[in-house]
Amino acid sequence: MTLYGFLTAAEYDLFELLLKVDGIGPKVALGVLSATGAESFRRAIAFEDITALCRVPGIGKKTAQRLVLELKDKVGHGGPAPGQEGSGLAAAVGGLADGDVWSEATEALSSLGYSRVEAAQALDRARPEAGESPTVETLVRLGLKQLFRG
Repeated sequence: MTLYGFLTAAEYDLFELLLKVDGIGPKVALGVLSATGAESFRRAIAFEDITALCRVPGIGKKTAQRLVLELKDKVGHGGPAPGQEGSGLAAAVGGLADGDVWSEATEALSSLGYSRVEAAQALDRARPEAGESPTVETLVRLGLKQLFRG
């Protein structure tokens, strides 16, 4: 018998989803959570970032593609992730009313050479500074500022 512990309900939910994917066992599922974290993994699935998924030990290109295919509808949807209602990620993916502005800013940062995951993470960190109804230009500027900070 093996006991697994999780810090948040979102991590547990993601672990359970990962176990339902063909070819993913507890060892790889825990590796995903420890290497990326629940929210980063959700972003990688949402943006179909195969490269980011392949960085996880035990996940190759085919497994990463299978993860995206099987989990995109479950964790990569435009709405907030469980336990993340109102998060910047949901806006960046397009789940909130102002999602178009956030999506455009993500696309703009992607066109500058950043991955969609990096762009979404930067915009998520910039959300408090962005205000109520930011413009695409403001979001791109704040996103670049976050990307340069690291």
